[in-house]
Amino acid sequence: MDDIKKPKSKRLHSHDVKAFSSDECNTLMEALSKDCIEVKRKNGKIEKVRVEFLMWRTIATIMRYTGIRPGECFALKWQDFDYERKIAKIRRALSMDGEVNLEQIICEYTEPEYKILKNENPSSRSEITPYRDLRINDEIVNVVKEWRGYVNTHLEKGRALEEIRRANGTEEFLFSVLTKGTTPTPDYCCQEYRKVLIKSGLNTHRYRLYRFRHTFCTEALRALGFDTKKVQILMGDRDPSMVTQVYNSIRHEELMEESADKLLTHLENYTKPKEQKAAS
Repeated sequence: MDDIKKPKSKRLHSHDVKAFSSDECNTLMEALSKDCIEVKRKNGKIEKVRVEFLMWRTIATIMRYTGIRPGECFALKWQDFDYERKIAKIRRALSMDGEVNLEQIICEYTEPEYKILKNENPSSRSEITPYRDLRINDEIVNVVKEWRGYVNTHLEKGRALEEIRRANGTEEFLFSVLTKGTTPTPDYCCQEYRKVLIKSGLNTHRYRLYRFRHTFCTEALRALGFDTKKVQILMGDRDPSMVTQVYNSIRHEELMEESADKLLTHLENYTKPKEQKAAS
C-alpha cells in the first residue's frame, strides 16, 4: 500500500486562477523588452547574448490590454487592426483540427487550423459573444507596427521572413513559426514562450500568458463598477458566471460589498424627491 501513489487532481487550484499583481506584470513586460540577456557559460564566464523577444512582447501587450484568449491572439491578422479608430477585431482562434477515435476514445490531432468565431449557439439559450470588436490603446498600436516592421525586414538564413511567410500562406497573420513562417500549433506557442521565460530567469508556471486574461477580467470588474454583463461581452464568454466564478481574482466579500453599496446608493436616489435629486 505504501507504493500506491495518490492520483493528482486536474482541478484548477486557487493559485492557478489569480491575476497578475502590478509588480508581476511589470516584471514580465520588462523582461520581454530586453534585446540581450546575460548567459553563464560552462567555463563560468558570463556573456551577453542578443535575443529577439519582440514577438512575445507584442503578444503580451495585446493580451494585457484586451484580455483575449491566447488562441485568439495567435490568430490575429494585420487587417484586424484599425489604427485610426483604435479597434481590434476578434474573429477567429487558433486550434487543432482533430478526429475522434471512438474505439480508443481518443482525439487524434492532425494540423493547426483557424476557427471562425460565431456569436450564436443553437444548442443553448445563453448569449455568447466571442466575435467582438475591442478598443485598443497607443501601446498596442505602436508594438504591432514595430512587429510588422520586423517581419517585413528580417532576414532568416539570408531569406526575407516576409517571403518565407508568403510561400507558406501565413503573410496575412501577425504570428507564425518564427524561423519557418508556417502556421504555429498551440503546443509550439506554449513551448516557445516557455523558452523565453527560462532565458529571462522567470518562473514558467507563475508567468503563464493566460494570467493576462484573469488580470483583465479582475481590473475590468473594478473599472466598470462590477458590471458582470459588460465584462462578459468584453471577454467573449458564454455567460456572466464565467466572469464571477472563473476569471476574476476579486474576493467574494469585496464584490458583495461594492454591489451592496451601489444598490443602497441607487435606492436612496430612487426614493428622493425630484427637487433633492436635481440638487444632488
